[in-house]
Amino acid sequence: MPPSFTEGGEKVFDVLIVGGGQGGLDITFQLVRERVNNILTIGMADSDLEGPWNTYARMPILRSPKEVNGAGLNIPSLAFQSWYEAFYGLKAWNKMGKTPTNLWAKYLVWYSKVLNLPVRNKVRLDAFEPFQDIQKVSLTCLTTNKKNNLYA
Repeated sequence: MPPSFTEGGEKVFDVLIVGGGQGGLDITFQLVRERVNNILTIGMADSDLEGPWNTYARMPILRSPKEVNGAGLNIPSLAFQSWYEAFYGLKAWNKMGKTPTNLWAKYLVWYSKVLNLPVRNKVRLDAFEPFQDIQKVSLTCLTTNKKNNLYA
């Protein structure tokens, strides 16, 4: 799709994803794979604190078996197992039972960075409203408290 702009010249995103946790990252990656590149994902947390894994999750390990792909959309080189073995080795993988939540959080940070996903952290969505035939989205940067708008 060709880029579009408002009458005032502001860029219009084709897709805005609110939430940079695992679900938001997976949706972002799937859109990129489908060549939808005029997208932005926003999240309120720092990149290493997106999702519940290092914040309010009370469980120290994930309940699903460590072999479950999760993120990566069934691309072997993006699987948790590939990441874990690259960083910690095959012996460590074989010894591990289920996945510790803090390692899952580290994996998701790596996943986002290695794929160069268009994610802005420390951004809060304040409001959105119809604007011409699109949406005007009001945001606040949580590190500077600066407010701005974007269009999607």
